[in-house]
Amino acid sequence: MKKEEFFKEVINNSKGPLEGIKVLEIGGMHTAPMCGMVLADLGAEIIKVEQPEGELVRYAGPFLEGKPPQETSTYFLSINRNKKGITINMRHPEGQEIFRDLAAKVDVLIQNFKPGTMARWRVGYDDIKRLNPKIVYISISMFGQYGPYHKRPGFDPLAQAMGGIMYVTGMPGEMPLRTGNAIVDNSTGWMAAIGALSALLYRKETGKGQHVDISLLDNTVYMSDFGLMAAAHTNYHWVRNGNRHPSVSPFNTYQTKDGYIFIIIGPDSHWAKFCRIMGREDLIADPRCKTVRDRGANAEMIDQLTAQWAKGKTVEEIMNIFLENEIPAAPIWSHKDILTNEHVQERGMVAEVDHPAAGRVKLQGIPWKHSLTPGKVRTPAPTLGQHTTEILTNWLGYDQEMISSLKERRAI
Repeated sequence: MKKEEFFKEVINNSKGPLEGIKVLEIGGMHTAPMCGMVLADLGAEIIKVEQPEGELVRYAGPFLEGKPPQETSTYFLSINRNKKGITINMRHPEGQEIFRDLAAKVDVLIQNFKPGTMARWRVGYDDIKRLNPKIVYISISMFGQYGPYHKRPGFDPLAQAMGGIMYVTGMPGEMPLRTGNAIVDNSTGWMAAIGALSALLYRKETGKGQHVDISLLDNTVYMSDFGLMAAAHTNYHWVRNGNRHPSVSPFNTYQTKDGYIFIIIGPDSHWAKFCRIMGREDLIADPRCKTVRDRGANAEMIDQLTAQWAKGKTVEEIMNIFLENEIPAAPIWSHKDILTNEHVQERGMVAEVDHPAAGRVKLQGIPWKHSLTPGKVRTPAPTLGQHTTEILTNWLGYDQEMISSLKERRAI
């Protein structure tokens, strides 16, 4: 299928399937901004609330060269596009009142503070529900809103440590490792967005809003799937095994003449093809390799054979051979490789947008391709307080004198 055929019925002026939904986001770091960005990318209107000094992530690099650090953190820019930004001093009573007034007008509120923080500011779920009974209130935290650990702070690596990811990641007999990116932060943000969407559907049917509680640890345990079930019901105990699969081989990263490649050979038919490619037809019926289970039990031997074969070829040579034989394999790409790949570009996964301080920037595109209402990267991440006056004027009816007075009193 060609791209034009897929989008032949597109509604050109649509912002996305969530157009018309209003969202208030407050918090920081990664999970709440990621949840907000998912909803924004799908067309929702997001008002991002920051303290007057700005989110901590604004000061986390790497920064774009020669630009003001506060506005050019690649971390901040990458997870806050398609939002409007406002500053509110949540420690100031007038700031809290402004926040409540905004919360009364939105469909969804997202926050990722430690449990109890929002209630201390008198903007917890019960406070906002009194003002807006239909609110979908999303609370993201390390351990959730209840439970023995709920008051403990935490971040992505701690959830990886406690949720089983680190225990099974790394080389045999060596130290447990976290994943190379913030997989728990990212996926918890996605899960929170799913929670918001499902609650919005329920509200559409019943008129009732609700509180949605999601924790980093809950999400990590949810992702443990068969490892958890196997531990509960079988003698299988998942341990660190590098890139190997516990029962499939070859299933690993192999070095080539000019890089690395990941090879997966599962079905017996693929194994037979691979043996012929290597010139080792004798291994097709070898009892050590005859079935998937046999090959999994003899992974060390098969890895050595595969590694020996791969090191004499380039990544491109192996990919061409495997594509011709319909055997799954993939080159190991860097982020720079991703930026220039023709398929990634055709899929719109490298987007560009103009930022007032950073200039023209590239960032990740939108993964959902809606044939009628595709989302798009419409605007860059907001500069600090960029839309404060606009929001207070258009949403709450404040005039310039009131806004100036609030700034003088450090409420915004």
